Amino acid sequence: MASNHNKLTSSRVAIIGAGVSGLSAAKHLAHHNPIVFEASDSVGGVWKSCTYETTKLQSARVDYEFSDFPWPNRDDTTFPSYIEILDYLESYAEHFDLLKFMKFGSKVIEVKYL
Repeated sequence: MASNHNKLTSSRVAIIGAGVSGLSAAKHLAHHNPIVFEASDSVGGVWKSCTYETTKLQSARVDYEFSDFPWPNRDDTTFPSYIEILDYLESYAEHFDLLKFMKFGSKVIEVKYL
């Protein structure tokens, strides 16, 4: 009975996407050893795959940062560029050792509840 109980109470955590939300979820669920399925070859999500390289954020840096990971140059009054945002997200993933949870090149095409 104990082994059956363990199967019912243990869980596997899957996170779809290594964008801003996926990275934050991975950090907060790290104790569950999540798997982050990311279709591309790196972190960044929509910023990486669906944004022009000439795009800049329309918010100040301090208004677009993780609460536990401030921008290194948060007093800079310019709006962060596409490259700066990707670098920031990559730094966040490295700082919190999240890359070990990533399965790059893994596109989720269907989710079913069993």
